[in-house]
Amino acid sequence: MTNAETFHHVHDTRKLYRHLLDSMARPGKINDISVLLHKVPETCPCSTGTYVLAQTLLDQQVSFYYYSQEINADDAEHAIEWTTGSRHTASHAADYLFIDTPPEIDEIDSIMQSVRIGTLTEPEKSATIALHVRKLSGADDLALPMVLRGPGINGWHILSADGMNSEWLRLRSERNREYPTGCDFILFDDDGRIAALPRTTRIERRDF
Repeated sequence: MTNAETFHHVHDTRKLYRHLLDSMARPGKINDISVLLHKVPETCPCSTGTYVLAQTLLDQQVSFYYYSQEINADDAEHAIEWTTGSRHTASHAADYLFIDTPPEIDEIDSIMQSVRIGTLTEPEKSATIALHVRKLSGADDLALPMVLRGPGINGWHILSADGMNSEWLRLRSERNREYPTGCDFILFDDDGRIAALPRTTRIERRDF
């Protein structure tokens, strides 16, 4: 891999940040960042999506929590710390949580019960969860279909996902009940699709 093809920590993070802003402003809209994922070093110990998001969102002023069932999870934590200047911490104290492999339901419960949602006077002290899913789609064609409503959405919008346990949505609804407190979600898949679920977005499901 040549230097011209590697992920650039200034130019490429700016590109991704613009995509993230668009995703947050237009909940459920799928943005394509596949070109950026192809620039991630092959030796990266975490998913390419987590890598580019961590490089874009983290710095010395914030902390992160990383979850993976892979045996190299510790290597991923250290690599993220080394390349971003951020520090790894427990889920209840982190500004950003990167969930790289699907947790069991009890682990989802633990994460969601402990994640920071801010307070009525300091809602900015909430956390953002970056959740790695198998696939995202803007149609009602995957295992977990969601009907989104709220600010930034004209009427309603469809987003569906494979590899995302519905427990995330149930607990998100509980934790985001009292606006402006709550946590935001960024969803990403291996094909370079990303979408956002801000705390202001209401999610409806037929079986949820």
